[in-house]
Amino acid sequence: MTFLNYLFLSLRNGFGLMVLGLLPYIILAFFMQYISDLLRRGMGHGSSGKFWLYFTSPGVMLHELGHVLFCLIFKHQIVEVKLFENDERRNRLGYVNHRYNPKSYYQRVGNFFIGTGPIWFGVACMFVLSKLLLPSGMIGAGDGFSDIMMNFFGGFLKKEFWFSWKTWIWFYLSFSIAAHVKLSKADLEGAKDGAIFLVGVVFLGSLLLGWCGSWEDALLNFEIAVFVTLLSMMISFLVLIVIPVCIIRHFLYR
Repeated sequence: MTFLNYLFLSLRNGFGLMVLGLLPYIILAFFMQYISDLLRRGMGHGSSGKFWLYFTSPGVMLHELGHVLFCLIFKHQIVEVKLFENDERRNRLGYVNHRYNPKSYYQRVGNFFIGTGPIWFGVACMFVLSKLLLPSGMIGAGDGFSDIMMNFFGGFLKKEFWFSWKTWIWFYLSFSIAAHVKLSKADLEGAKDGAIFLVGVVFLGSLLLGWCGSWEDALLNFEIAVFVTLLSMMISFLVLIVIPVCIIRHFLYR
């Protein structure tokens, strides 16, 4: 293989990793945000809205812990942390204040992961919870997109799914996490600075590791399996929880 061919293949693999590895999760994050917004409108304001916030407070805490985790990984100085607060005046439920050295490329790349940390940490927590609490064969089982989704939704037809206490813990915790995976404007602003550096790191990594074989394919296959599982979970939340809540709330208001 000539150097030009090696360079072309490495850049192509890097581009594929960026598009197929990150874009689906960005789309999934917007889908989660849509579900969260539907729930907020469905629960309304006042006492029911406050109940919803406190009921799903574990998701708020994990959201902030996602920021904290990547602050530690990328060596940002954590100034102040509030895992949960119902501050209606500032319209915030929690926050993490941190500092970094703008001359450090490593810490600037970290801005992207710190800003989007609730997505990656929330996704990881939901996947681990599903593996631990749901019946075997529901999560990540199958060779392709359709197989994984069919095995997941097929689990809803089994008696062991509905009569297990683990299922209801999974519903509550996963739902709480999904309801608060959405990113605030402050999160998105913080992620902008590191995004351009992240793109450079991915392409540089593809260039340096091109001789290792099809490592990108193995990584993409794993990411797709996780994505399909999470997408199935979001669809199930939408059908089983969000739509019924919105319909009931609509008729109550009428």
